[in-house]
Amino acid sequence: MYKTNSIALFFIGMSMIIVSCTKTVDYHFPENEKKLVINSFFTSDSTFMILVSHTLPILQSGTPIVDNAEVKLYENGVFKENLSYSNDFYYSVSKPVIGNNYKIEATAPNYPQVSANDTMPDNPQLLQTEFIKDFDVVTENDGQTETISRIKCLINDNLQIKRYYEIVVYIRYWGDYSQQFYIDRVSYNKNNDEIINNENLIDYYPDSIIFTNELFTSNQQNINVDFFSRITGDPNFQVITVFRQVSKTYFDYRKSLTLHEYFQNNDDEIWGSPAPVDLFTNIQNGEGVFAAYNEVRDTINYQN
Repeated sequence: MYKTNSIALFFIGMSMIIVSCTKTVDYHFPENEKKLVINSFFTSDSTFMILVSHTLPILQSGTPIVDNAEVKLYENGVFKENLSYSNDFYYSVSKPVIGNNYKIEATAPNYPQVSANDTMPDNPQLLQTEFIKDFDVVTENDGQTETISRIKCLINDNLQIKRYYEIVVYIRYWGDYSQQFYIDRVSYNKNNDEIINNENLIDYYPDSIIFTNELFTSNQQNINVDFFSRITGDPNFQVITVFRQVSKTYFDYRKSLTLHEYFQNNDDEIWGSPAPVDLFTNIQNGEGVFAAYNEVRDTINYQN
């Protein structure tokens, strides 16, 4: 049995499980065939950057980089270029184009050839954002109260085809003690927005909010993203909203990653851990993900 080393190109952090009740068990893991692992999130304003590694036995950890692979890039089924290796990554010269399909093939000695493809989505259309600080208060199970802030996003969508989206909210603030700026990702709180709740992920502590236009009722749709205020004492800070239109491959991977990390780190069951959730992969004969997105950003300067 082997495990995949999923590399966090962005927003991905894998933690070790800490179990309060342990029992020594002797396991024998079969020596299965090692596979290549491909990790790449690509966007239209950058060249391709691809990490090639390989799987490890289940009791080993690390990122075993494969530096002698041949990685080929195809555009709409036509060979485009061979990627060059530098500092752990394979790079292209060309940038992806919206609407085009891209395929990679990777080969390395003693590994089966792997391949994957995805299509570059359109640019997302974020028309407006509004920040509402401390607009609500929630009571936790322990009786403690927390304030909730909200980002209201007005987005444009023509509703003609199914589209996949992601929102990430950051707080940028100044640290008086360290005399430097920090950027923190927020923790999201469940609200009554049916579009977000349709994915049933808020209870699993996601790193971002993913949703589709399936429940949109208008070409200009409001999305309300609530999060725990927990904002530093700096009275002046920035709220950064990252809005992405993503491929279905990207969407499926992010959804599986949220559940995978939650159940991997969840030790609520005294007599054992919940069944693990496998990470989605679109790599043929291998592991990892090759997925596309496009994004826009909006920054709100808040002054108390």
